[in-house]
Amino acid sequence: MSDDLRQMAERYARREAGMSRYSLLQPDVWQLVQERQRAILQGLSARGWHDVAGLRLVEVGCGAGATCWSSCARASHPAI
Repeated sequence: MSDDLRQMAERYARREAGMSRYSLLQPDVWQLVQERQRAILQGLSARGWHDVAGLRLVEVGCGAGATCWSSCARASHPAI
């Protein structure tokens, strides 16, 4: 195995051994989630959409749907 491949394999092994890279228990991940939520809410508010309860949201191509699920917590009705 080449040195580059060995180093890459070692990095992946370390990554799998630790806490999930995207766990909300990681402070930097939690900060990113909060920043994304703030940006979404500011965008909705800028368009005059202050009450999201009557909106239907569609999230396309965004991984596991975390943004969509957080929208549920804000009482919107996402189309999953």
